Amino acid sequence: MISILSKSFTSTIYDVFFVIIIVFLSVSILMWVALPIVLLSIRNELKRLNQTIKDYIYKRDIGT
Repeated sequence: MISILSKSFTSTIYDVFFVIIIVFLSVSILMWVALPIVLLSIRNELKRLNQTIKDYIYKRDIGT
């Protein structure tokens, strides 16, 4: 009886570790896929902000 319980408990611990490893790998893969997308989005938004600032400065200088 005790050996059956300990074997089941050990198996459960291995199952938990397996699930943790699978979740960690999945998150890592998703991060490497999502990171370039996020960085490109930030880059595009910064370009738009830079152009908006340039337009504002140009219009302000023309107005004076």
